Amino acid sequence: MARHGVLRLGFEKRGDRTVLVEQYSHAPLRVMRPIGHPSGAALVYVLSPTGGVLQGDRYDVTIRVGAGAHAAYTTQAATKVYGMTGEGASQTTRIHVHEGGLLEVLPDPLILYAESDFTQETDVTLAVGARLVYHEIVAPGRLARGERLAFRQFTTRLTVRDEAGVLLHERTTLGRGHEEDALAALDGFTCWGSWYGFGLDELSDDAWRDAAERVAGDGVSEVGGITRLPRGGVAARVLARSTQPIERAFADLAATVYPATLGLEPIELRKY
Repeated sequence: MARHGVLRLGFEKRGDRTVLVEQYSHAPLRVMRPIGHPSGAALVYVLSPTGGVLQGDRYDVTIRVGAGAHAAYTTQAATKVYGMTGEGASQTTRIHVHEGGLLEVLPDPLILYAESDFTQETDVTLAVGARLVYHEIVAPGRLARGERLAFRQFTTRLTVRDEAGVLLHERTTLGRGHEEDALAALDGFTCWGSWYGFGLDELSDDAWRDAAERVAGDGVSEVGGITRLPRGGVAARVLARSTQPIERAFADLAATVYPATLGLEPIELRKY
């Protein structure tokens, strides 16, 4: 039976820490009690009691970060998108970060099972001085079972705007009939990931070289690159033969970018 999951979260700064002031959820989306971080940030883990996304599911997520607040949003584990015989599933995420706020969206990998059909769309609005760190890691199948690009269709769209207009608009659709193009784009690798930072301070030349080295890879188990985006933005992409090298590359990248552009150390998510 298809489900319509809803999640609404609102964060505000109270003194020297961020607190969750608005929370509404409808199954199958749930969140754990927020964890207060020594930096003052609020860390929220999203739960899926049903274990994954099923045929016909519709998820709607709204996240609001108040002025000067700092929140981190992640998942408890990888998101599994199961095989489907009929209509597909979708998730729509709307994010608004107010003046001087910081939001980190750091989900675990998305695993597209054979015959899955999934669309995800994310719309972000950043106020003056707002900052966002966002990543996405995709495994196109259960690699241990030999699945590779066996899903029916996968569409992902990310649109980010600030007060001056569009910072990024990116849309990708892969599906049956696209296997050769997808394989060519992956250059023989199996998984891919994208990492974005918006509203960041400019990286120095030394920090930029360090960041590029962090994601470059060895050309065998993984390969990646990094580029500047308008108005204090950074984007990186990594291809690998499993999701673990991508996760490590993004953690290394954050270890360089956060202190240099945010004056912070990355939050340890502790998923073990």
